Amino acid sequence: MWRFKHLRTAVRTILGPGRYFVACALLVWLVRSVTPEQWMLFRDRFSIGLFIAPALLMGTALTINIVRWKGLLKNAGVLIGFRSAMRFGCLGYASAFFSIGTLGGDVLKATFLAKTLRGQAKPIFIATAMDRLVGLYSLCVLVGIWFASKEVFFSGRLHSELLVFGWLAIVGVVIGSPIIFLCRVRALALSLLSQSLIVASVYWIAIGVHRTEALPSILDHFILVPIALLVAAVPISPGGIGVFEVTLDWMYALVVTATTTLAPSGILVGLAFSFVKLLLAAIAIALYFVLDSSSAFDSGTSRTNSACENQYFET
Repeated sequence: MWRFKHLRTAVRTILGPGRYFVACALLVWLVRSVTPEQWMLFRDRFSIGLFIAPALLMGTALTINIVRWKGLLKNAGVLIGFRSAMRFGCLGYASAFFSIGTLGGDVLKATFLAKTLRGQAKPIFIATAMDRLVGLYSLCVLVGIWFASKEVFFSGRLHSELLVFGWLAIVGVVIGSPIIFLCRVRALALSLLSQSLIVASVYWIAIGVHRTEALPSILDHFILVPIALLVAAVPISPGGIGVFEVTLDWMYALVVTATTTLAPSGILVGLAFSFVKLLLAAIAIALYFVLDSSSAFDSGTSRTNSACENQYFET
């Protein structure tokens, strides 16, 4: 038992800084892989609107996700107000950049909420897990819809890798169909809307960075971006930073036909998108401290729970 305890401590000590080292190494490699011509093109076309519009789309998607999570909590018997849900949701989104993959933020927000609402840990974690499953399921639905589109299927642009991802997505949709019965259809609809806004934000960045006919279409992005998001959920680097960019660049290479040095770069688009996510995370942290939690819970929540929230979250 003593050896196991020390072994676990040693593993945590190594993996703690190691996850940030992996993220930094990936970012350095990604930056160095962008050609000077592409950097010059990005500098010439840089504008504030390139980041403001995607940030607004991402902020709307985050709000929709929080509303979805709040609804699933209500279905599980956990009643919290919208302001409190926003506060914990912002905390979860920002903390995702300090955990492995993109799923760590969900675990942290559920943990803090469970500490606040003592005695309701089980329904909180169940609702949070279902919320994440709905999100992942909606990504598979988007990929499946794109794959099933006859216009794209017969365009001759589908590579074997995309065929594999397409069939895997359809299998995931079939296997995960019980989620629709376990959760309300409204939750799935909100998730599809949220994921579509994320795809739109990436496409907006791609248009701003690469104004070329060789750029993958918006329909192409509805499979490229969800696949990259699914891979980024794998616990490799904090917040999936680096993993998303590599996957998106690989997806771009499968559909982009241009062979010049100025061909659209998925890495450059992914880096700009990660910057937007970091910007939104900073705003989420600010909202976490700005939102007053004293009156955030519904009237059915006891004063003891409010006191616990102040104990764990007030600075």
